[in-house]
Amino acid sequence: MLNPVRRFLAFPNPRENFVRLANGADRANAAKNWSEAEAGYAAALRIDPSQAPIWVQYGHALKEQARLAEAERAYRQALSAHPGHSETCLQLAHLLAGEDRGEEAAIFEAAASLQAPEARAAPLRDIDDLSHPAARDPDATVSRSSVRQRLQAAALPVSRTLSSRRPAAATAFIHLQKTGGTTLYDMLQHAFPPDRVCPVHGNFLHVFSAREMAEFDYFSGHFDYAALRLIPKRPLRTVSVFRRPRDRLVSIYRSHKAHQLDRKYRVNPFVRLANALTPEEFFEHPDVRNAPEVFNHYLAAFGTGYRQMAQARGLSPARIPASTVERAIERVRGLDAIGITERFDDTVGLIYETVGVPAPRRVKPRNVTDVVSAKMKGSPSAPVAMTPRLRDAMDELVCFDEPIYAAAVEEAERRLAAYSAASRTAVSRASAAGS
Repeated sequence: MLNPVRRFLAFPNPRENFVRLANGADRANAAKNWSEAEAGYAAALRIDPSQAPIWVQYGHALKEQARLAEAERAYRQALSAHPGHSETCLQLAHLLAGEDRGEEAAIFEAAASLQAPEARAAPLRDIDDLSHPAARDPDATVSRSSVRQRLQAAALPVSRTLSSRRPAAATAFIHLQKTGGTTLYDMLQHAFPPDRVCPVHGNFLHVFSAREMAEFDYFSGHFDYAALRLIPKRPLRTVSVFRRPRDRLVSIYRSHKAHQLDRKYRVNPFVRLANALTPEEFFEHPDVRNAPEVFNHYLAAFGTGYRQMAQARGLSPARIPASTVERAIERVRGLDAIGITERFDDTVGLIYETVGVPAPRRVKPRNVTDVVSAKMKGSPSAPVAMTPRLRDAMDELVCFDEPIYAAAVEEAERRLAAYSAASRTAVSRASAAGS
């Protein structure tokens, strides 16, 4: 039997084991042997889970194997061990941006650029918790100056004073994904002076104070209805464009399939899945089905809120109250201007009339899938046939969006008819006055 000293010496030194495993993983990493590097880093972290740099390298190895959810957890674990670390924030921002999670990515990009520890990013609360701009929690937002710098909003220094000539009214365009909204966004923004167009095009309006947002006359982005509360200007004219829900989903598939699987886009799970799967398989995949831009996107924008929908991952349609759908329909009907993709020219003309800005002489389509396909040199975005299997896969994904879309079309048609009747009456009166 070994005496206590010999027994102690017979056990390996944990620190030596940690160094040996980490060094071996580094060599595998340098040789791009990602699975071996992953195993080595994982073994080292079991010995000492407090080592933030090893968590980062572990995340890299997972990301290179396209295991993005695990990589994200590794990066976040690194930040738990070393809060605010610049490189880790930047790596996490790149991963999130590749997954089309731009709002979260911007937070970590901003944190990566910070120098002072007290200015590090803080977690966000749900936007529905911010009932009024005056109720903002300073701990619920990141440093606004750093985010503005990242968003190239240099025209808004904190010392700038509010001009008394700024109009009290503003226009907010709730940009629903794959509805032709990029075209309308581009058309509308040219009707406003550049320095009065809010530079944030995402669900990220809370990075500005109410005083700073009062400088803008036009807000547009992938924000939800709840975010409108953060805009302090009144009257606030609200606009959105709707498309047939199943056609919108098909466009999501074709758009992601149009992107080439290069280093920039291969971290985007939708791009990878669209390039690997048929349309039926794509919309049967749980990661796709649970995304707020896929699962009843209109309900998420006007009923539940994007963050809440994302948190309710795997939510059964049966658990969504009818009152939530009714609230979404009521909010859609209450929009000042409603566009319909299938009647784009007619409804956009009415949008301009309602908002009170001159319509452009020419409409230049933006972000069209077939154009994106040629530009990105990805897989050909062939037309997608609505097979019975595809229709079944989409049923739950549009079960609430279809009645919301129907309500939007009905309201848009009613307004178009009223506008047409009013125009005819005006022409008749002008003719009578002329004679």
